Amino acid sequence: MGRLIAFLVLVAAGPHAAAADAEVLARIRALLDAHPHVRADFEQTKRIADLERPLVARGRMLVWGRTGVLWQIEQPVKTAIALREDTTIEVGPDGRRRTRRAKDDAAAARLGRILRALLHGDIATLEQWFDIGARMGAQGWTISLTPRKGPMAAFLKAMQVSGDKFVEAVAIDEANGDSTEIRFRNHRDAAPLSEQERDLLGVP
Repeated sequence: MGRLIAFLVLVAAGPHAAAADAEVLARIRALLDAHPHVRADFEQTKRIADLERPLVARGRMLVWGRTGVLWQIEQPVKTAIALREDTTIEVGPDGRRRTRRAKDDAAAARLGRILRALLHGDIATLEQWFDIGARMGAQGWTISLTPRKGPMAAFLKAMQVSGDKFVEAVAIDEANGDSTEIRFRNHRDAAPLSEQERDLLGVP
């Protein structure tokens, strides 16, 4: 699931686009920063080139500031995945818990950082791996990201993220021809956390 939450598509830019994008990105970040603790329901549709039917997953997402992001998949298989700064924790349908440290799984750690940065509008972190374009209109905003040469570009072709007060949709194109679309709805305040959520996110 962690890999499926990666990102982007680059908007063609003119000579003055960098300054314009920076202004738009600052406005987007202000919108996202206003809601640091958020819950939302999601539906993820993954299309694999060799399969006729897409794979659909549904569940709930929890963002707890810069501490981490928790994905609670309800269908088709109940699974919880916590993406923290230095750790990825997965709890399977049998209740078994797997923990991966950043030093042992650099790719998972990198994707966790990118996801948190995206949901918070942390452009400085995103710029480490992507070229970024942005636009804002009456219907909301869109951030377009293109991976620079390196490990991210090896599997990710492009991604586009859109929203208003919250992130509402993520569209991902992978280098192998697969694609993923994630739709978020029913955004709400995240507090209070359950005991399990505190444990998975490492919140005292």
